[in-house]
Amino acid sequence: MKKFVALSALSCLGVFGCAEESAPSAPEGLVEIPGGFGKGDNYVATNAKEFIIKGRVTTSLPQGYADLTSEEQEAQLSELLGARTGDVTRSAQRKIEEIIRNSNQNITEEDKKFFIYVKPAYQGGEVGENTIEGETVSWDLHLEFVGSLDLLAAINEAEGGLALKLEVSQLGEAYKDVEVVIEESPSTDSFPSYSELFKDGVYDIAIHFGGDYNEGRYDLETAKWTVEFLLENNWQHETVTSFEDLKHDSGPFVFPLTVEGREVEGRVYVYHAQMDNDAEAEQSLLRDLVEESFKSRDIVIYSGHAGSNAGFILDYHPRYEFDDDEFKDVEMRQDYQVYVFDGCNSYRTYVDKLMENPARTFDNTDAVTTVNTTPFSAGYEVINRFVHWFTFTDATGRHFPISWNTMLQGINDEFPDVHYGVHGVDNGPKLNPHTDAGPQCLPCQSNEDCGAGGNYCMNYAGGGACSVGCTTSEACGSGFECIQVFDDPDLFYIPKQCVATGSTCG
Repeated sequence: MKKFVALSALSCLGVFGCAEESAPSAPEGLVEIPGGFGKGDNYVATNAKEFIIKGRVTTSLPQGYADLTSEEQEAQLSELLGARTGDVTRSAQRKIEEIIRNSNQNITEEDKKFFIYVKPAYQGGEVGENTIEGETVSWDLHLEFVGSLDLLAAINEAEGGLALKLEVSQLGEAYKDVEVVIEESPSTDSFPSYSELFKDGVYDIAIHFGGDYNEGRYDLETAKWTVEFLLENNWQHETVTSFEDLKHDSGPFVFPLTVEGREVEGRVYVYHAQMDNDAEAEQSLLRDLVEESFKSRDIVIYSGHAGSNAGFILDYHPRYEFDDDEFKDVEMRQDYQVYVFDGCNSYRTYVDKLMENPARTFDNTDAVTTVNTTPFSAGYEVINRFVHWFTFTDATGRHFPISWNTMLQGINDEFPDVHYGVHGVDNGPKLNPHTDAGPQCLPCQSNEDCGAGGNYCMNYAGGGACSVGCTTSEACGSGFECIQVFDDPDLFYIPKQCVATGSTCG
């Protein structure tokens, strides 16, 4: 579910805009290289990480297993491994939670440093290769969970290492002692695939506000605010001049953008739970609108009540839900899309269900989720990020490619207990998605000499040389490191740069 936290005078309005707002300009001329080099960012959330529990597990086969047919054996083995994997998962979770409780002693709930969320075994646990020997079966365990950035340090301090010794009685007396090891996920930050979003000359966002059971109808209030924001910031609409004019078939608000010398039309579609009533139509109209977005839009945002196995709760008068079990059966476009599941606990099931659709793979999908409960006011900031900062350009139309970690940093700073993260980054671009490493080290006198927005002219000892926007040092290649070159927090939108580790470039 969502909980409501009132914004003070809707403070995010001050940073929300696409037409008139301009961020502080990046410095002109050659950019100074900061001293010292460090390790790049890791994983896909700014205040949490995903971890992996690995281990080898053994248990006894069911009595009479050898006498079963091959099909019966396969069914029993699948059931057995699933059940025992669940037992190990719960044992590991209890052990980690005990460590967390001790580490969080004498810390208030608000300032709690450590947390974890472990998916149920049937969602987050993978049963690897299994081996049958006599009357036992052994298999590899691979379990994903999300937790605090410093979680491994707490485990290491408590256990003297990153191995956990578990006692899992369900495995049988001879096999109950299990040792598992915890590792960080190898995933790293990436850019959204901006070139894919803009390639057809249209950047379209569909925002679907789920229904609300609260008397204040915060869903309608947020939808109304969104319409007012768009109109106040010069997004154009032929028929809508106020929220009351908005109908299910009103079409998009539009705004012209220039991205890397190309004209791109921005389009925002806004849908809410009252539209079926306004049209005197069945509630299925709300689902039809979502299905059209799945099939057609670049970015699909759901903002509303959510939870494990919930899907899109599109109305509460009466309750009407587009269950996430049904995601796999609807038509979806085949190319790149971004999905934003902005509701409580959407990390738990939404992405797994989305990826069951044959059109979706992590080669063509990024999905933003939440670990904990979310306030309705978070929706304002989420919409800010995708309407404004995804399309931010300078006066010449050079687009600033903002990485996923940078995109989510502001939301996580504002709502630190929600833990917004993104799935799909492993296959995302790690270098400036508008270019490749080609401009690297080319002589330059200004940023414009370095091609696409997000590349900069750096001041080396031998003169100006181009750097390329990046998210990881590995993407930069040997002899380069991916570092933040501006300390000014107002310039957060400028990506890290591939900078030569020596005094000269090339």
